[in-house]
Amino acid sequence: MLRVKPNNSGGDELPSAGRLNSLVSLIVIFSVRMFVFLFYDIICLDKEVMDCKTTKLDNDSHSAT
Repeated sequence: MLRVKPNNSGGDELPSAGRLNSLVSLIVIFSVRMFVFLFYDIICLDKEVMDCKTTKLDNDSHSAT
């Protein structure tokens, strides 16, 4: 009677491909979150600078009178 050996190479490829997909997903998610955080931080800084300039202009105009 002949015995057929199972092909183990196919079984080894799936977990490594799954790990690679997980790693790529984590990198993409981390990159997107950092981009959103930095973009939001830049917008907030711009608003604070604009508010600061507006307040300074208002104070200058009030002090002149």
